[in-house]
Amino acid sequence: MVVSPARLSKSRIIAGLQCPRRLWLGVHHPELEVYTRDAQRRFAAGADLGAVARGLYPEGTLIGEGVPLSRALRETEAALARPGDVTLYEATFRHAGVLVRADILERREGRVRMVEVKSSTRLKEHHLPDVAIQAWTIEGAGVPLDVVNVAVLDTDFVYRGGADYRGLLKEVPVADQVRPLLAMLPGWVRGLQEVLEGGLPVIATGAQCRR
Repeated sequence: MVVSPARLSKSRIIAGLQCPRRLWLGVHHPELEVYTRDAQRRFAAGADLGAVARGLYPEGTLIGEGVPLSRALRETEAALARPGDVTLYEATFRHAGVLVRADILERREGRVRMVEVKSSTRLKEHHLPDVAIQAWTIEGAGVPLDVVNVAVLDTDFVYRGGADYRGLLKEVPVADQVRPLLAMLPGWVRGLQEVLEGGLPVIATGAQCRR
């Protein structure tokens, strides 16, 4: 069995860390995936929040809207090759067979920061490997990150009406928590690629199915 080295993404790595069997089935038999209505609502809410977040980081460029990922990669590379400050939404990177898209990527005076937007009111432990995968891939693609933040919902936010969502998000610095995980990424990636190249893992149902 030959598996494309570009079959790993952030969500697939997270799935593989939860359960290698889930990863294998998701890649080789995606037709078996079934999402509950609650999960579908969460996906929709996340998409809506992403659109709102772009308005909070204005004058940016949306990368790869409705185009193949190969073009999104080229669009990202071209945008970052231009001199000066830049804000990108869904900037797309590939490194070592892993493909990621960053919610917000800003470059100001040569310094680059990544902001991952979460529909949560606080930073949670499982956000850290998620962000680490993105940071590792982006830096591996040749873009060093000076700042890595997670944007969460601010519970003190007061909606003023219209499209005014200023203050909806607050950023939490996570670089110090994410950096130790970066050394683990090569092992994660190699291990999960080996999973995909093999047969269906034999793993019993357990706590990993519910966490």
